[in-house]
Amino acid sequence: MLTDLNWKELTEFGQEKFPFDDEELSIVFKLLSDREEITPRLLKIYPKLRVKVLFQDYSELSVSEVNFLNINNQTEPVKSLVREVILHDDETTIMFARTIVSPDSISKVKRLLETLNGKNIGKILFDKNNSFTKEKIFYQRLNADNWLFKKADIHNDSGKNSYWSRCSVFYDNGKPAILLTDVFFETIDI
Repeated sequence: MLTDLNWKELTEFGQEKFPFDDEELSIVFKLLSDREEITPRLLKIYPKLRVKVLFQDYSELSVSEVNFLNINNQTEPVKSLVREVILHDDETTIMFARTIVSPDSISKVKRLLETLNGKNIGKILFDKNNSFTKEKIFYQRLNADNWLFKKADIHNDSGKNSYWSRCSVFYDNGKPAILLTDVFFETIDI
C-alpha cells in the first residue's frame, strides 16, 4: 500500500486560522479551504484552461485514501477507480488532480465520469442534479519525497521542491463517495 501522508483537517470552513502570517500563504489558505468549484474562477485567470485526462482505471490507494473513504477492506493493496488529470493552458500546468471513487459508488460515478469527455470533475460534483456534498477538507504541504508529489511533479517543470495540496471528501447520501485531491503548482489568488 502507498505510504501514508500527513494530512491536516480544516475543521470549520472559513473560520480556521492558517498557521502562517505570510501574504502568499494566506492566498494559499484561501485556495485550500475553498468549498466552491474552482475551475470557473481559474478560467478567469487562465482563459485557455483545459483538462487533460492522464489516467482513468483501477489503481492502488494510499492508506489515507482508504481511510478518507471509510473503505473496510482487509486485503492489501486496496484498489478502486482512479482518475488523474492536469489542468493547464498553453504555457502553464496549473494543477494535478487525483479522483478516487469509493467502491460503493463506482456504478453511479463511473456512468457520470463517462459523460465528462475531458471536462473537469466539478461538472459532476457541483451539479445540482447530483447529491454530492463536500463534507471534509484536508491539506498538507507535499515535499519531494512524497509519492503524491512525485506523481504530480512529473507533469510540471517548475523545479519546486514542494507544493500545497488539498483533499476534499464528497459524500453521497451520508457516505463518503468521492475523494478529490488537488496539487497546486501555482499560488493562485482566486
